[in-house]
Amino acid sequence: PTEDHEICLKTLSEARREIESNTAIYVARTSAEAVEEAIRSIIGLRSWENQLHYYAFPQQADNALSFRGRDEGMAEVCLRRTSQEHHKRRSIIWAHNVHLSHQNQKIRNRWEGQPSMGTFLKDALGPAYQALALTSSDPQINWLRFGYGSYLVDPPEMSFEHIAGSIGPDALFVDFRTAGAPAGT
Repeated sequence: PTEDHEICLKTLSEARREIESNTAIYVARTSAEAVEEAIRSIIGLRSWENQLHYYAFPQQADNALSFRGRDEGMAEVCLRRTSQEHHKRRSIIWAHNVHLSHQNQKIRNRWEGQPSMGTFLKDALGPAYQALALTSSDPQINWLRFGYGSYLVDPPEMSFEHIAGSIGPDALFVDFRTAGAPAGT
């Protein structure tokens, strides 16, 4: 229900404001890492609250707003982690392609028009953000409303997924330490 959703968002905002306003006190009582983890947890709860509010309740179902709520939170957590823990180092974020895409609002899908985590990251990081797509011949999922297991039909015979699946995993990984080096090195 919308009223409960608004109360939850307000409470999460108040909790974050409390921690951020009194960071020194909380760091003295715990640690800087614990305070940062608490803030990231609040961000995560807020993104899940937004996702589930617009996804799980039929009376206000809106896949696009559900997607945006989740991805905006995912991006904020990624930015906080990289700025706090991995400053000036490269990070790899393993996620579904639709979340990594930085032009999701141009892709025709059920979240059409909504920015993805990649869009938020690209806006924040500019050319430092690069997305690499992943694919599989037998994708598996364990997620709300989908259950567990394969969720796609067999890929078409001439598709990359079918060809990659028939080659096997030994030939499908790239050793980036030697990428671009002459064969045999």
